[in-house]
Amino acid sequence: KFTFQGPLGELTGKEELYQPVADLVTQKPVTLEELRALPAFRNESLGTLLDCLALLIHAHQVFALAPGQPVDPAPAQRFNRWITERLKIGRVYHSIASPVLGSGLPVDDFDLLALSAVFDGRNEELSSITMHALNIFKQLERRPQLDGKPLTDDGEATRFLDDQIRPIMEKKFPLWRRLGVI
Repeated sequence: KFTFQGPLGELTGKEELYQPVADLVTQKPVTLEELRALPAFRNESLGTLLDCLALLIHAHQVFALAPGQPVDPAPAQRFNRWITERLKIGRVYHSIASPVLGSGLPVDDFDLLALSAVFDGRNEELSSITMHALNIFKQLERRPQLDGKPLTDDGEATRFLDDQIRPIMEKKFPLWRRLGVI
């Protein structure tokens, strides 16, 4: 999406500028030169492209990669495992490390629950990851909430967690693997 929250309110990016960038970076990692060559930027200043990229990066829709040597994912993965271990005692941190980016990635509670299952060696089936997540809630003597109300029935809680975790497994797990998170 090309609407961004800023300190003074909401900004809406011009679709004719943002869409070509989004389309290209969805296909593959690209250089600044490749972005500059897009027809949308031929008559624009470099500053316009940089503004566009800055907002996309700020919104965590695009990430900047630093070219360089292959990276060792082990330290970032140890850090990410530590983050998921803290989750099990009620400490929630909303960033994980990517060695490929050399930076952090924003995550929410459900991302962390799913990631915790991976680091705990669960097979990557929805039911296994969902049960792992529900067990973490139980260890913390908490329940998943829907519309601010705790889901006290395990069946209802499981269906809710399935709905939250399925898109993470489908979309984020492959991305996290490419970024060295897991």
